[in-house]
Amino acid sequence: MAKQLFIRKYRWTSGVALLILLSVITAILSQAKWKNELGYAFTDAKGYYSYLPAAFIHHSFALDTEEKVKYASFKKTDDGKPFIKYTMGNAFCYLPGFLMAHGVASISSYESNGYTLPYQIAFITTALLFLFLSLRLAVKILSRFYDDKTIALTFFLVFLGTNYFHYATSYLSYSHIYSFYFILLFLERSWRVLERFTWKNSLYAGLAFGMMTLIRPVDGVFLIFPIIYGVSNIDTFKKRINYILSHIPQVLFFLLTAVIVWVPQLMYNYSVFEKITINSYKGEKFYFLDPEIWNALFSFNNGWLIYTPLMIFGIIGCFILLKKKEYSWLILTLIYIYVISSWWCWWYVGFGNRAFVNLSAFLLLPLSSCIAYIRSRKRLYYPFFILLLLGVVLNQFQTYQFEKDALRYEAMTPESYLHSFGTLHPTFEFFDLLEKYDTQYAKEGKNVLHVWNYDTLAVLTPSELQGAELGNQDMYKGSFKFKIPEANSFIICAESDETLENLSLYLKLLDSTGQVKDGYGKVNTKSLGNARIQQRMYYRFRYGVNEKDSLQFFFFNKKLEEGKVHELKIYALHAKDSLVFEESVDE
Repeated sequence: MAKQLFIRKYRWTSGVALLILLSVITAILSQAKWKNELGYAFTDAKGYYSYLPAAFIHHSFALDTEEKVKYASFKKTDDGKPFIKYTMGNAFCYLPGFLMAHGVASISSYESNGYTLPYQIAFITTALLFLFLSLRLAVKILSRFYDDKTIALTFFLVFLGTNYFHYATSYLSYSHIYSFYFILLFLERSWRVLERFTWKNSLYAGLAFGMMTLIRPVDGVFLIFPIIYGVSNIDTFKKRINYILSHIPQVLFFLLTAVIVWVPQLMYNYSVFEKITINSYKGEKFYFLDPEIWNALFSFNNGWLIYTPLMIFGIIGCFILLKKKEYSWLILTLIYIYVISSWWCWWYVGFGNRAFVNLSAFLLLPLSSCIAYIRSRKRLYYPFFILLLLGVVLNQFQTYQFEKDALRYEAMTPESYLHSFGTLHPTFEFFDLLEKYDTQYAKEGKNVLHVWNYDTLAVLTPSELQGAELGNQDMYKGSFKFKIPEANSFIICAESDETLENLSLYLKLLDSTGQVKDGYGKVNTKSLGNARIQQRMYYRFRYGVNEKDSLQFFFFNKKLEEGKVHELKIYALHAKDSLVFEESVDE
């Protein structure tokens, strides 16, 4: 069955799979993340990866020397002992590639420190391998129920039209593409177990469950799937329980296999804490009585369906399956959304609520069910196909925006999203439209935002700059110097001839000796009609303004355009970071 990918019978699926692989490889090569100091071992992935240099380079998990902690990601126990916060599931996935890279580095000129080019190539090849395995396994699952074109459309939507693509390229070392594969493997083996509860099927199901929980323990909720899949009433539920109880040896073997996968983690826990079960996320928890379901799905701060809107068809597919008395898909989807949205950091810092990439794996079949339903009705199919194309284009563009910082990993708002929509390079104003949730309050289960508020201190209309004429010899025009105590932000507006569309409104911050501390001049331009345009520049000085500093404004006519600035206004503001409580908080 696995050979169905890349054969003539499944030519549409094979073609889309090839497109996916080529798109992912092209994105990886264009991003060139391996050129960074630690390459793909950054933020969370740095923590996942820390086990391997510790085990195979330093030969010790004790992070007790400067060399061992130089690149490692760790926390400290209450008594100051450093430990790796994350479970080691990802490290298991990296391991074969790491060992080959370590061998290459050892016999070449590359430093064998776990971070040079051979190790970065290992990250990439490992990610591509898991992508390929996921495609093959998805065909194996979906071909049980759906035809070639339905599977091809499902692949096109999930792998190119959701945030999976981002985590298969720029963030390929993160956990999600590995979780995706093991969730698929667990689903596929669950079906086999329900058909024939053999020792082999128990073994593979146990390995899949052990790995997917070792990568992300929250995915343990999928254990419910083989218990409730195909259950439509009390009688079928009783039969399922009896079926499971009649295979107790195989059930125990499944559990034993999963536990064996966890043994290295339990041994590590014991070596650090002298007990095998620990909470490495101390101070971080779930708030099951106050889940942020709406925000997790629809907030501009990483709401899943805001940044991955095409997956609404996967949820619709769960309802379509209800007609076939298949309740398990909807039940588990709701449970997973509930659990994910109960975590204190419900926005899961990243692109488009990354925790839901794992749910995308589970929703492959409901999504295919929805697509098959739509394909059977021509009136629905053509509008759907247009939405699919637009959704994939949007996802690819927003993925690129994320790389260019025009979309942020957290703190996005409706205003910042609309301000940046369709642009590749954010203005400074974009950053001041962000509203970041306060981490400490969030850990207490409270939504408290950091918001910029402004007081207008003065409005300046320098007479010498009103009606300024610029010619093809005037790269710089005017020099208006001023001081406004406590002003740290400025909005500058000009009404000019449309021939000056590239004119910059430049403001410099000077210290007491006249040296430049900061400066900015990028403008937003819109047409006013009558051959005139409005230009607007906003900037908040990043390093603060003290009483000895002064400001200098001038026109920067880089392209030596000719025209007249009819009106100029400078708004001097005082910006302050304020806390805004979204809900009542006991002070």
